[in-house]
Amino acid sequence: MIIRQNGTEALVNAMNGLQFDPELVEKAMRLLSVLSVSEGNLDKIIEAKAVSAAVAAMKQHVKNKVILSTGLKSIANLSYTDAVATKLAAEGPITFILSLINDNFSDPPLMAEAFTPLSSLCRSEVNAWSMAETAMKALNTALGQHPQDMKFHNAAFAFLANLCVHARAAEAVVPTNMVHMILTSLKTFKLDPPVCDVM
Repeated sequence: MIIRQNGTEALVNAMNGLQFDPELVEKAMRLLSVLSVSEGNLDKIIEAKAVSAAVAAMKQHVKNKVILSTGLKSIANLSYTDAVATKLAAEGPITFILSLINDNFSDPPLMAEAFTPLSSLCRSEVNAWSMAETAMKALNTALGQHPQDMKFHNAAFAFLANLCVHARAAEAVVPTNMVHMILTSLKTFKLDPPVCDVM
């Protein structure tokens, strides 16, 4: 109902026009996160440039965990096909998310949330190739700093699996210490089916 009545456009306009108000942005991002699981209306949300608005809001509030969490989930949900993921990349989410990761290596829950939309965005081979080198370096660093964090490892290896579907992007794994990291994780989480299933 909200989407049919141009609610998405109103939401995006509010996020763009009042992005300095953290309380309003929090509410708007929560609503966007809910709308982004409405399968029949995803294209309308995308056409309203919701991802561009979400990226701008997160840039404005990089320390607000609610805004970051809901924004990252929305981007992951909206990147639902290869073609859509390629289209959404033009709105700046990859560059922003990689920057967010590089600034927050000490925060494994945020790392897990950040690699989830990257995993969705790399459905697109173009996106996977464009992020591969930078993402691999960041992932290598993050895994080294958080060898015991199961939630982060789940998100990290789900991302790695999606990225490596594309042969050119998978080449970025070779110069890193990723194979050793994977083997170490298998030893650490050998009794944990979710992590082992992903790997």
